[in-house]
Amino acid sequence: MAANHQTPSNALKPVGAAGAPFQQKPYLFILKENTMQLLVEVPNHMPDAAQCTPQQFVHEAKLAMAVKLFEIKRLSSGMAALLIGMTRMQFLGELHRYGVSMIDLDENELAQDINNA
Repeated sequence: MAANHQTPSNALKPVGAAGAPFQQKPYLFILKENTMQLLVEVPNHMPDAAQCTPQQFVHEAKLAMAVKLFEIKRLSSGMAALLIGMTRMQFLGELHRYGVSMIDLDENELAQDINNA
């Protein structure tokens, strides 16, 4: 699968770190006011190495990104599900594959929840 390094015709502007104009290949394209496209270069053999199709590889990469952003509390489960195009319940059902807990409460938070039940 050949990588396409051209700016999409409907892109508003490619940006780099901290929104600075890109000096090299653009990796982030602002497509519309409320969407963007990330471009990640991957060697052609990666889907084969992961024993999946290119489409499955892309899906797994997006899911891994959504799970990680949820795990580090950058996205809620609902927002992470939206990112990957799943329902919240489908997303939560995938977390076990990555060793990520659906609920991450410390002892004090858990005790408060039990007391409030």
